[in-house]
Amino acid sequence: MRTADGFLLVFDVTNRKSYDEVPDFFKHICRAKENDNPPLLIAANKCDIEESQRKISAQEIEQLSTKFKTKCLETSAKQRKNVDQAFHGVVSAVLAQRIKERGPTSVQPTPGKKKCSML
Repeated sequence: MRTADGFLLVFDVTNRKSYDEVPDFFKHICRAKENDNPPLLIAANKCDIEESQRKISAQEIEQLSTKFKTKCLETSAKQRKNVDQAFHGVVSAVLAQRIKERGPTSVQPTPGKKKCSML
């Protein structure tokens, strides 16, 4: 976590436990990055399922987004809905933080550095 530039926290809207674990992951990321507002995005996955199967409401998702001051998208890996937007959102958050911390010239890639890692 310490060497990552950005994070995508994903939970399943049909699984309350996955939603409840998001704050713990957020705290771990903040601690590892020594930053209370790390570049991240929250993805609420399986938005393609029927409303009756959802365990997490849209209102709860909005509250989570507000609490962590970050963007939250409803996604569907099955239908590829908002999947690309989620990754683009993480990259945008990373670039915005770099510009804020180091200035506009900081968005240039570092020679020899890995471009992207997925865990």
